[in-house]
Amino acid sequence: LTFAAKDLFDVAGVPTGGGNHDWPTGRPVATRNAWAVQTLLDAGASGLMGIVMATAPSFVGRLLNLPSGFVLGIGVFFVVFAATLLVLRRYPLPALIWLVILGNAAWGVASIAVLFTDLLAPNMLGVAVIVFQAVAVLVFAELEYLGQRRATLALA
Repeated sequence: LTFAAKDLFDVAGVPTGGGNHDWPTGRPVATRNAWAVQTLLDAGASGLMGIVMATAPSFVGRLLNLPSGFVLGIGVFFVVFAATLLVLRRYPLPALIWLVILGNAAWGVASIAVLFTDLLAPNMLGVAVIVFQAVAVLVFAELEYLGQRRATLALA
């Protein structure tokens, strides 16, 4: 998922210019994302995918050769998950953050594993979508793990 952020917001590794080409000169580059940017990264992909799947399960099901009830259930789960991530951004409870990290890792592994069973019979596009989202979720899990570990070490 790609999105653009106006250079009024800090994006890690990118100069924040405030709309002025001269402003970033001599100023340090942001080392972390602004809250709004990080929230979009954390919850945006899950929420957007969930909304599409929950509002058009028959279409998505036909497109990927997956049962529409399955697509609807996953879509609703994604929307709830995205809302949970937004709450965790506001109230970061370490135990729940670790649960999200473990859940993401388990989701990524299970997504790949289900392709080796007879539970689903996705077409090639369906397989590609499942593999892509599994890899993306595993990358998120790794980044979340590194971030949470760094935060835990900083508190120690």
